[in-house]
Amino acid sequence: MEYDRSQPVKVELLDDQYIITLPVDKSAREGTRYRGPDYAARYWVDAKTGEIFRRLAGSHECPVV
Repeated sequence: MEYDRSQPVKVELLDDQYIITLPVDKSAREGTRYRGPDYAARYWVDAKTGEIFRRLAGSHECPVV
């Protein structure tokens, strides 16, 4: 997964799940304003088992394998 390593990864605990958000580079490209997703990827992890039960990449949902 490619993400902006110059920005911090955000980890939130909500009830019994962690939500981990990987940042995306939002800098303007060639004089245009950024029009992409708010994050590179977002994962939902069960706080007790560590199982990833949902993930989003950019602006679309990815299957969990």
